[in-house]
Amino acid sequence: MPLPTAFDTDAASEPALASPLSAVQAQPVEPVAPSALDQAQSAPVQALADAPVTAIASSAGAIAPLGTLSPAVPATWPMLGALLLVVGLILLLGKLVKRVQGARAGTGAALSIKGGVQVGAKERVVWMQAGETHLLLGVSPGRVQTLHVFRSEERR
Repeated sequence: MPLPTAFDTDAASEPALASPLSAVQAQPVEPVAPSALDQAQSAPVQALADAPVTAIASSAGAIAPLGTLSPAVPATWPMLGALLLVVGLILLLGKLVKRVQGARAGTGAALSIKGGVQVGAKERVVWMQAGETHLLLGVSPGRVQTLHVFRSEERR
């Protein structure tokens, strides 16, 4: 015998399935009059509920006035400490990389730029040294051209 569903038209003619809770009889509940003790205990709670909020109590037990920068969750401090640690490591590694690259380029560098001047929107004239030879170069977006070569005996 198939189980009845809400969409069956003849489900009402079949007997309903019995529930183990159907044997339990419902009993009426009578309201209890509030005692004087209950009213005395609820008076401070009602006074607090009617008062304006001027402070926030954190889970650590401290009360901070509204408008202050006090974290409401004690787990905020470890999170901020970890954030500062990560930012500090990033800055430290940036300085370290800059120092290593500067040391690598400075020791025995065969090429060095001595100066330069902008002569147009995208054109520059650059003075650079390659070993003992000094070069005057014209630099544009698509081309680098040697303008003059200064030998070591020409400079003196």
